[in-house]
Amino acid sequence: MATIKEIAEKAGVSIGTVDRVLHDRGRVSEETRQRVLQLVQEMGYQPNTAVRALAIRRKGLKLAFFTVDPAEHPFFAGVLAGVRKKAEELAQYNVEVNIHICHASEMFNISPDLQADGIALLHTPGLQPVQEWAVSQDIPVVYYNIPCEDGLAYVGCDYEQSGRIAAGLCALMTRGRGRVGILSEGDERILSCRDRVRGFRKELGANYTDMHLDESAVFYTSDTETSLDTLAVQMLSAHPDLDVIYLINPGDYRVCRTIREHTKNPDLRIITNDLTDTQRRYMQEGLITATICQEPERQGALPLEILFQYLANGLLPEKRNYPTDLSIHILQNM
Repeated sequence: MATIKEIAEKAGVSIGTVDRVLHDRGRVSEETRQRVLQLVQEMGYQPNTAVRALAIRRKGLKLAFFTVDPAEHPFFAGVLAGVRKKAEELAQYNVEVNIHICHASEMFNISPDLQADGIALLHTPGLQPVQEWAVSQDIPVVYYNIPCEDGLAYVGCDYEQSGRIAAGLCALMTRGRGRVGILSEGDERILSCRDRVRGFRKELGANYTDMHLDESAVFYTSDTETSLDTLAVQMLSAHPDLDVIYLINPGDYRVCRTIREHTKNPDLRIITNDLTDTQRRYMQEGLITATICQEPERQGALPLEILFQYLANGLLPEKRNYPTDLSIHILQNM
């Protein structure tokens, strides 16, 4: 295990400079700071944990986590669970995590008393004022769930890969010769929908050429007042021979019941994304066959950990993108 003296010699600086970097006090050039921190990692230096914890607690860091109201989008209930668990862990270092729950359809207004040393943020139009405020205040941001090129890092789903997995599931369920339909609230202007559909099509084209996805069997609610339930009925009327429906981003999962009530195929399968309480119940009832999850709890916890390590210890994230694991859930393992 390396000592401060060995790190100082390797970096070509004084012991005092290394100490200032490790405890974030005093003036040190950014170039020297990054060189010392890199050597700390490479040489495996471990500071006295009690001293380190005390130094971090003295900072009194404040982190802000912005998310969507789970009442509007139940997926974010899992994200919030991860945030709250991580907040409890960080409390021992006197880190305060403030959760801001926003309405997806409204623009978030910055409060004059908003204080944050670091922000975890969804890259959505409604939260653009927060993004602009963070940039103006030089506050580090970690994005989650919706990718953004800015910020320290992104934690979230690889939506194209999610679509490829959905295509593979469809092929497994139909022995590679089924007829598939896609039903979604919104359209391909929404990133999560666009990339999932892109991955779905790529996988069918690359590995399952006997699967059939007719363009007329892709139904979106965009630019129309027609509800998702009405579209589902129209889909099944026009394509009564569908074997699988890939359901993307439904605002209301009760459309699954509508599909079951109007299909003429008793063996029709429905594949979804995520795993809310409603989806659990519908899987138990046999309405949903399988769903693809994206670790919502990790999307809540990891952005806070990245911000904490950066602000408390000066450690940059090891990479820009942290894709979450994609897991398949069926009745037997949900």
